[in-house]
Amino acid sequence: MNKSVNHHSLTARLTGEHTPPPAFETPSAAEMSIVPIHISQIEPYLQNPRLYDNPKFDTIKESIRERGVLQRLIVTKRPGADIFTLCQGGNTRLKCLQELYKETSDPKFGTVYCELRPWRDETDLMVGHVVENELRGNLNWHERSRMTLTLHKTFSELSGSTLSAHEFKRLMQSKGVTVVRQHIGLHRYTVEVLEPLLPNHLRTDLGRPMVERIMKTDQVLKSIWDSAEMPAHQYGEIFEELLRELDKRKEFVYTSFLGHFCQHLSEKLLTPRAYLQNAVDEYFRFSGDLPTIDGMPRETPPTQTDPLASINKVRSPVPIHSKDTIPETPVSSNGYAVYENDAPRNSRRRPANEPDFMDGERVIRRAAARTEALRENIYRLANLFEIATGNRGCIAGMKLGYGYIVLHLPQDSDRSESELIVRDQAWWMLQELSAIDEGLSIAPKLIIDYANSHRTQLTRWLESVDLDVLEAIAQKNNMRLRSPLRSVSDLVRRLDARSLKLATEFMVAVQRLEHHYVQTKTDPWKTFAEQPCSQLP
Repeated sequence: MNKSVNHHSLTARLTGEHTPPPAFETPSAAEMSIVPIHISQIEPYLQNPRLYDNPKFDTIKESIRERGVLQRLIVTKRPGADIFTLCQGGNTRLKCLQELYKETSDPKFGTVYCELRPWRDETDLMVGHVVENELRGNLNWHERSRMTLTLHKTFSELSGSTLSAHEFKRLMQSKGVTVVRQHIGLHRYTVEVLEPLLPNHLRTDLGRPMVERIMKTDQVLKSIWDSAEMPAHQYGEIFEELLRELDKRKEFVYTSFLGHFCQHLSEKLLTPRAYLQNAVDEYFRFSGDLPTIDGMPRETPPTQTDPLASINKVRSPVPIHSKDTIPETPVSSNGYAVYENDAPRNSRRRPANEPDFMDGERVIRRAAARTEALRENIYRLANLFEIATGNRGCIAGMKLGYGYIVLHLPQDSDRSESELIVRDQAWWMLQELSAIDEGLSIAPKLIIDYANSHRTQLTRWLESVDLDVLEAIAQKNNMRLRSPLRSVSDLVRRLDARSLKLATEFMVAVQRLEHHYVQTKTDPWKTFAEQPCSQLP
């Protein structure tokens, strides 16, 4: 029995009857036959969901050249038509055969055995191609959107009324096509809004997640724009012009789209761009109601009593001030004389051959700021490395030298011999990289006073910088420090992956600070040699 779907039965099912519509079924063997057909008598399906060329076209073509068509073309014939029509995919294979026959004139590419199926109706033809593409999974988001809207329009016309999203989903599921109900609106936005504005990116790199972000951004900013009672056509012009411009670029970058869009709108709304971007970000994270412009700061537009005032101001000649006629009013600020200069900006420029006495001051300030940043980074990494190797609470940060100082011996503990070796060698590494012996030769009193303020056990050793004194301090505290660090490689072999990474970053940070000292010609221990100890951390 023929179970084909006709227009009258489909309309009856969609408008009143509760009997579910039949699924798309493959005809039985009695309903189809294998016949040889010349490719000139076969036409492609013009409403094929695929909009762009198959990226595997060359591969398929070479396969057909070598082994022929492994999967037969499935064709049907409309009532009263003279040629056959593909009814279940095969547009790429047909195009490959046409090109091969044109290139080689080989009869094996001209006549192919096809599977002939009886004609049913246009909806069955359309669903057949959709199912074939669904099985292969080779449609991009734009093609899937066009396919979904075409099917929705076709079946809505057959039912006599617009199908709801839920009805359409159930109908397509019964025919073997997957449709996500929540995506129908996104499909419509893709085809109706973005297709004329971003055709190039829809073809290549614009998938569902990016389309969804663009649509939500559009909704948020349009809500803010409408709440400000701004002209709707201006928003549309800005949106369309921006997307057409971005479509010319090699890649669509969402951050660039959001930044430019918010900037254009902020100039019209007189609202800082950051507030618009923050509204979009909050809606992405928390959803909820669409935001409005309420609560956002807005600047008042400048008022002009004379509409020609700005033009006359621009056209008026700019007064030329000589060096002797520049009005100067000295003002005292922090002990320095500061002059209020009302002369035009160009007249206050320093001549090229005149030295700038602030250059040296700027270099010193930048060098000092960079030094502090590097010291803080070294102390942070040294602290992490200290904890990772079992030396907890041995160092303290300071705004002097290399950013930290080793003030305490490692605490004794019931650890294995290998763990104690790693702990002690790491302690010696921290000690060596702190370059404390160099600092004591330059600013000994400052460092010793700083150590005394922390009640350190190593004050005597700091005063003498003698390993024998250090050993005596260790023995007095019932500890015996193992031999000092002789080779970094010995420590490297004993560290685990995390500690080794921290040690590497720590040594690189120290090296960067040393390079900074060389470039700026400064000394780590002289920079703050005159600074009182009480000002140190």
